[in-house]
Amino acid sequence: MRPLHATVRFALESDANALARLRWASRSAHEQAAEAQDAFAPRFVHWLCRALRSEEWQVVVAHASNGLIQGCMYLRIVETVPVPGVPRRAWGYVTHAYVQEQARGGGIGTALLDALIQRSETLQLHELQVWPSSAAVSLYERAGFRSPEAQRAWGEEPSYVLPLPAR
Repeated sequence: MRPLHATVRFALESDANALARLRWASRSAHEQAAEAQDAFAPRFVHWLCRALRSEEWQVVVAHASNGLIQGCMYLRIVETVPVPGVPRRAWGYVTHAYVQEQARGGGIGTALLDALIQRSETLQLHELQVWPSSAAVSLYERAGFRSPEAQRAWGEEPSYVLPLPAR
C-alpha cells in the first residue's frame, strides 16, 4: 500500500460543490444519463448543506495537499425508539464511500472509515451498518465489521432487509 497522501477532516458546506462532483463521478453511466450533472449539482448541494446542518449526517473527506477532495464517506445517524433507562440510543449507517480511482490503494478509505468510527464512538452509537460493494468488503472486515452470518454466529439478533419495489 502506498503511504497516505491526504488529509482527512469532516466536511464543510463549502465542500458541497466538490462533493457533488464526486457523487456524480461515482455513479453509473445509466444514472448519469438520467440527469445532467448541471441539474444534479444544485440539488445535491441543497441536500448536503441541509444534511450537514442537521444532527443526522456526518461526512468525512480526504483532500490532497492541493486542497482537491479525493474521497468521501457518509454516516447517517438513525435514532431508535426510546428505551427506558437509556437517554439516547442510535446506530449509524455508513454509505457512499468513494475514493477517486487515481488515489485508491493509499489508505484513504481506511482513514475515512477510521474517522467515522471514532466519531461514532464519541456519539455513543450502538452499532454501525454498511452494505458494501464486493470490492470494499475487505476494508470493512479489517475494521471489525461482521457479515450478517457471522453476526448470527455471535448469538446477536440478526437483521433482515426488505427490498421495496422501485416507484
